[in-house]
Amino acid sequence: MEMKMTDLSEEILIRLTGKGSPTGSILQRLAYYLNQALDNKLQLSWKSSSSPSSSSLSSEAAMNYEIAFNAFYQILPFGRFAHFASNSVIMEALNKEEKGIIVIHIVDFDFDKGVQWPPIIQALSSTKRVFKLTIVKFEGEEGSSSKRVLYEYAKTFGVKLEIEEMGMEKLGMKMKKNERNEWLAFNCMVGLPHMRKRRSVSDVIEFLKIAKSSISSNFNQGTITFGDGIGWGKGVKLKESVSYGSIFEGQLSQFEAFLESIDTHFPHEIMREARIAIECLFLVPYICSLIDPRMWEDISRESRGLSEIGLKGLRMTEENVGEAKELVKEGESYFWVNIEGLKHNQMVLGYKGTPLIKVSSWR
Repeated sequence: MEMKMTDLSEEILIRLTGKGSPTGSILQRLAYYLNQALDNKLQLSWKSSSSPSSSSLSSEAAMNYEIAFNAFYQILPFGRFAHFASNSVIMEALNKEEKGIIVIHIVDFDFDKGVQWPPIIQALSSTKRVFKLTIVKFEGEEGSSSKRVLYEYAKTFGVKLEIEEMGMEKLGMKMKKNERNEWLAFNCMVGLPHMRKRRSVSDVIEFLKIAKSSISSNFNQGTITFGDGIGWGKGVKLKESVSYGSIFEGQLSQFEAFLESIDTHFPHEIMREARIAIECLFLVPYICSLIDPRMWEDISRESRGLSEIGLKGLRMTEENVGEAKELVKEGESYFWVNIEGLKHNQMVLGYKGTPLIKVSSWR
């Protein structure tokens, strides 16, 4: 596909058709999902008759979305790790600031279901500070229905919570007017496995530019956390000259690691039904992005854009790393946690030899 050899791509796809199955081994499932993604990309007229279509599986899985989401988030550490790493950075940076801070203002790039913020609410329960949460609202999308749950949770802990939604343009204008007693945190989570929507790189870069400008104009009070689940996969480094093929191989190994971790960590009694639902709802978007030749360009633009913004890395503490290792049960499972980056400001979650999630802290 990188060399635009469409006929050969179609022939390979035909050979893969009989080898994939959504209920088979890891490699069979990998072949099946890759087949479906390529099938949609190339818009071929033939369909596999040996297994159900991915669209019908996804439709059936969508009926159990809430159950599947809760199981995926609670049993596997992907989302919990990213949220823990980000929240740890936010609370640690906040505790170092002046005691005159009255309002804790967090700006969330992708609120999703809001599951990241209950620990922050609980941590603020012993203070009289106001928790202000600004949610970025993207054009054409409805407001989040999860706000009510957060309001109720905050009420339980006696925390005054204020939530506001706004578009990126309005956010850029509003963040120029900050109060001295307001402490800022910008949280950007992109492509985590439990998040069904993939945001554009241009939106990510715009958000981070607003974040840097706002913190600079707010007496440098605040921090920026960036979680990336659209990683480079095994063996691909930022300094290398990358092509679509090399990114594809790395991402394919990443998707395989996700599938293997599900097989290893899900209880056998709910294995088959839960696994199919979770793979269709949360992991298939990963492999669908693999077959887009523009993907590597987006990843390259993202890495360049981050460096061009001029963000300064904030070091992750050994204490937070140790707690993250406990969270993913390092030593008892195949998951591991490492610190990377020149400033030791990036915490990485991996499975066996493959990095999966990266969370970094900046100012």
